[in-house]
Amino acid sequence: MAANPNTLTYQSFSRHRAATGAPAVADGAVSATFPIRRGDLLNCRGFETILWYPVLAGGIGPSVTVQPLVYDEDLDVFAVLANVGPFTDGQLQELTVLDRKIFLRIQAVAGNPTDITIRVAPGKPSRSAV
Repeated sequence: MAANPNTLTYQSFSRHRAATGAPAVADGAVSATFPIRRGDLLNCRGFETILWYPVLAGGIGPSVTVQPLVYDEDLDVFAVLANVGPFTDGQLQELTVLDRKIFLRIQAVAGNPTDITIRVAPGKPSRSAV
């Protein structure tokens, strides 16, 4: 059984998000024209880190740069954790999240992929979860 999107499941990768097109394009800047719905957030409570990788289909030598955003619930705003990449298909990464809700924004795309999927899995448990 496949895990629900935006749910971290032990010993399993699940789909955080996807983008398709001919070619697939990067997300717009986070604004009224590119709002992030609360259901799009990945709740990383209980985890110090997560593992993630891109699945890229189509194009020639496709890569993706990801901008992890952390959600500040008190102020209802997003803050940039870092800009990471570019990464090619299947290139596994570890991201420090410290129990926060995050969104992995597709910042840049190269090589004209037609499908981009970001897969996530739990990394290290947080000390509060131990």
